[in-house]
Amino acid sequence: SKSYQSALLRSKNAIFQDVNGTSNKNTLNFESRDDEAVSKPIDHLVEARKAYKLLDIMLEIGVPLDGFSLSSLMSFPSTTEQITALWKRIEPELNTDLNPAAYRSIITAYGRVGDASSASVVFEEMVRVCGNRGRSIECWNVLLGALAYRRDGEDGSEVLDVENAAALQMGKPTTGDSTY
Repeated sequence: SKSYQSALLRSKNAIFQDVNGTSNKNTLNFESRDDEAVSKPIDHLVEARKAYKLLDIMLEIGVPLDGFSLSSLMSFPSTTEQITALWKRIEPELNTDLNPAAYRSIITAYGRVGDASSASVVFEEMVRVCGNRGRSIECWNVLLGALAYRRDGEDGSEVLDVENAAALQMGKPTTGDSTY
């Protein structure tokens, strides 16, 4: 449709503009074959803004989101609050339930910012929602990776969360305690 094409043209221009509306010197020149242009460092914050602008455009034109949409964006948040806000912003727009890959991206994001407790709670939710699909070695390995990011000063409550997740995985009752 015409509005869809118009939005795509706006997205091409909007995504590769910085917040002030001027071209960003760190964006890649996709028309160039020059290796130097491809190897330029790209500011993570600028790339996040581009991704969030594209997300807004996708939602504006009615593109249905899925677990891969969520997974693709989970590399940008840098705090627990940002991860939770992004997840809650996208969740109502999803055209399907989250799959284990999407949950793993959330677990990884929480681990990356040092929030092992939230990662463990998401693991529990994944097991409940996805059943056997959430019980693969990949899922367990992602939880191990999230716990490996543990930062000093945590109170150890994530151990209880992991024990609850393991109990749930084996079909045993949990303590019901959650730090999320």
